[in-house]
Amino acid sequence: GQDDPAFGPMAELLARHHGWGNDPQARLADYLEDGYLVAVSEQDGRPVGCVLWIYVDGTNFARLDYLSVDEDFRGKGHGSTMVRHVLLDAQEHPGTEYLFLSVDPENDPAYEIYRRHGFVDNVRSRKYTYDRG
Repeated sequence: GQDDPAFGPMAELLARHHGWGNDPQARLADYLEDGYLVAVSEQDGRPVGCVLWIYVDGTNFARLDYLSVDEDFRGKGHGSTMVRHVLLDAQEHPGTEYLFLSVDPENDPAYEIYRRHGFVDNVRSRKYTYDRG
């Protein structure tokens, strides 16, 4: 939650990587309030990455919506570890048969992480944004 020491740094990391607007802490708080789960990857006690996912009520699927690793810590397995964590959590979540995600096809490192963990290219869609404000 917001009291976790990793909350602020992870909100800023997500903002940098995913174009979150002026108040990334408020945006991350909104995601948590909406029921998103967050896992943080640490190295030497420092938060260096995070993943956000949600189980969609009334369905048989979850969505992995955000995965970010600090630039200085990429290539060290943090992204893969977090994806494995979400996959294991989804296997244990009752009624969850699918885990969906969206990835920018130009983001080769993310694309490769997801492919290595068994994700397949299924649906292509246009980019859209939603402003809660």
